[in-house]
Amino acid sequence: MVSTWQRGVLASAVLLHLVLVVSIVTQPLDNGTPPTTRRFLTAQLSYDSANWPGPAGDFFALYHAGLQVRAGKSPHDLDESPRVTPYFFRYIYSPLLAQTLGRVVSVASPRAAYIGWVVVIELCLAAWLLVLWRSSLDALTRTVAISILLVNQPYMLELHMGQFTFVAVACALLAALAAAKSGVGGAALLAAGVLIKTFPVATLPAFARERRARLVGLGGLAAFAAILLASAGSARGPLSLGAQDLVGVPHPGAYSIPQALFVLVLAVSNVWLPTTSPLVPGAITALVVGVAAFIVWRNRLSTLAGAAVLLLAFLVSYFHAWEHHYSAAILAGTALLVPGRGAIPDEGRPVVLLLLAWLALPTLYAFTPEPWSAGAWIAMSLWKALPLASLLALAGRTDSGL
Repeated sequence: MVSTWQRGVLASAVLLHLVLVVSIVTQPLDNGTPPTTRRFLTAQLSYDSANWPGPAGDFFALYHAGLQVRAGKSPHDLDESPRVTPYFFRYIYSPLLAQTLGRVVSVASPRAAYIGWVVVIELCLAAWLLVLWRSSLDALTRTVAISILLVNQPYMLELHMGQFTFVAVACALLAALAAAKSGVGGAALLAAGVLIKTFPVATLPAFARERRARLVGLGGLAAFAAILLASAGSARGPLSLGAQDLVGVPHPGAYSIPQALFVLVLAVSNVWLPTTSPLVPGAITALVVGVAAFIVWRNRLSTLAGAAVLLLAFLVSYFHAWEHHYSAAILAGTALLVPGRGAIPDEGRPVVLLLLAWLALPTLYAFTPEPWSAGAWIAMSLWKALPLASLLALAGRTDSGL
């Protein structure tokens, strides 16, 4: 049973969530850098929302790509004539996504399409909150986990940017849950997750053991094959662009252990490894995800726990893990709480909740004055990456032996 004070906490979290979301969707569109118009209530706490055009800078990349393919052009072509999209970041996703979801969203006006996408993100959040609410978790764990999901800063940045990471990961996790009941429904969900952001393909080993789950995995595999086919012969597909260092220097919006390591190497040798050795970032991710996949398979984790571990492994090892990615990391972290083989045992739940609360906080960007020394760069990079790595390590100590 949920106690009176827990109901009060949940009600407060819902109210704060609504206030923040309203402040996000009512922002005026802006094409200034740095922005000069009103921003959502906590915008100054994140680098991307404080320094780049918004709202919807990332969503408008897809919107622009949809317009381009409707006009018979490449989705990666930056020229738009006549100009409809207010502003947009560089499109680095699959041509297939532009040809499907991009076509759909670009039928509406830019602002209406963005608000519609915010509704989609919110529906994915609501679906996962319902999963947690109906689970057999104790009331305190449910209360804290749901509250963190409702008010975390990375999620608010995700909404502001109109990003796709949260939806992609929610689809993958919901597919893992659906695998036990509806193979076809789960396959559709996993295919959608892979189509939207590609990297949920890392969860495929989690679907490989159970027969019904294999059908779900085939949905994700089919989507991945379609992405590769649509990108064939292109040097600007999602796999190449997603693995490239498009910045060339440390980025204050990225928070990863690889970036911290690369900054350390830069400080010692004046060499920026992602530029001089461009295969290194991808090799780190492949190694970490590969080890996680082996452990998930060896220890026979449930499909949900295995998918969560693999998603966390990807995010902890990805060079350009932006702050908004941590909205998905928090989502995957709560999946480890859901009872099942490989879930965090009762005694580990308080630590998981503390780590999730840490991930929910703003980054150090707003509290670290420029210019940044190598030490400051490393501290900012690790501020989110260390609790994420700790969460993954704690998942490695579940009662299933992982």
